Amino acid sequence: MSPETREKTKSEEQGQHKSWWQTIPGILGGIAGIITATATLVVAVTQAGLIGSSTTEDTDQSSETIQSQEKELVGEEVLPISMEVEAVVVDPNDNYVNIRAKENLESQIITRVGVGETVYTIPHSGEWWPVRTQEDRHGYIHRSRTATEE
Repeated sequence: MSPETREKTKSEEQGQHKSWWQTIPGILGGIAGIITATATLVVAVTQAGLIGSSTTEDTDQSSETIQSQEKELVGEEVLPISMEVEAVVVDPNDNYVNIRAKENLESQIITRVGVGETVYTIPHSGEWWPVRTQEDRHGYIHRSRTATEE
């Protein structure tokens, strides 16, 4: 064997016998890649809603559910149910009263309620009171068209 061939063979053999310390960067790089891929997969699956749930979202939904059970929406106002009182519809001239979408006479009529029927309202100082009918229709009625047991 020529001296050049021996030198070439010797350098190839030394290249094949790397020390264990020389392989650590490759091993650590591979582990880091696996951890990154796993973390990305967990985040994607969690955001898709397939596993786990967000505590903040659950808390917000729970509080919204409780609030919606305690309050009802009338037009753009939110009215606490606990403040509602029963009122009887009265009108000296007609046998019905119009329930309107907004607090004025020009507003759309949502429904009509017969004289003597009960509606639920929250009395206040304004001329138009928010009402909820027994059929769960929401609107406004002029306060002169109701009689409450205050």
